[in-house]
Amino acid sequence: MALPYPILLTPVTEGDHTQWYAEIPVLGGMMVDGATVEEAIAELEYVKGEFMAWMLEDGDVIAEPAEFP
Repeated sequence: MALPYPILLTPVTEGDHTQWYAEIPVLGGMMVDGATVEEAIAELEYVKGEFMAWMLEDGDVIAEPAEFP
């Protein structure tokens, strides 16, 4: 889905390894991780699409994109 939901990116470093977490807070805190920013965002976009399809199939209301508070 191409709706412009703000994405929150958080790096977590342990030793010399950094993992990136990508989250869409307005969609219930949907969060994924990836080895790179690009990987985390790609995974988040995939999960967002699956989530939206599931919500539409069930007739549930999907939150509109919003700015971070």
